[in-house]
Amino acid sequence: MNIIGSWALHFDWGPKGNYHWTPLYFNFDGTFAYLAGASEGTWAQVDDKIIWRFKRRLDTENNTVYSGSITRNFMSGIMLSSEGERGHWYAIKKGTKVFALKQNVSLPYIIEKESTPKIDPAGKKA
Repeated sequence: MNIIGSWALHFDWGPKGNYHWTPLYFNFDGTFAYLAGASEGTWAQVDDKIIWRFKRRLDTENNTVYSGSITRNFMSGIMLSSEGERGHWYAIKKGTKVFALKQNVSLPYIIEKESTPKIDPAGKKA
């Protein structure tokens, strides 16, 4: 399982399944970014477990943390923002082919509406 590279992060800060997505890039040096050229925080992987945390904000002692499981080109888990928000997420590695098993299957976790999230991936209110 090689996490290094580009991923599509799908995140939802709530229980309704209203996912938003952003590109995410895991660097070989243990850092990651979702904004081009930025270093947003650090990540660590042990076997099939992954955790990443955004850099500490100046006005708080807390960080936004994502944790979960990873299998080949897919990972998923839960997250906790520095503001106390909770949510769930999944990510698909760039270049992965995704297939539906049956016709007429609803895939709200893959096909999403275009909208602006109320909370960004770092847990900050937009």
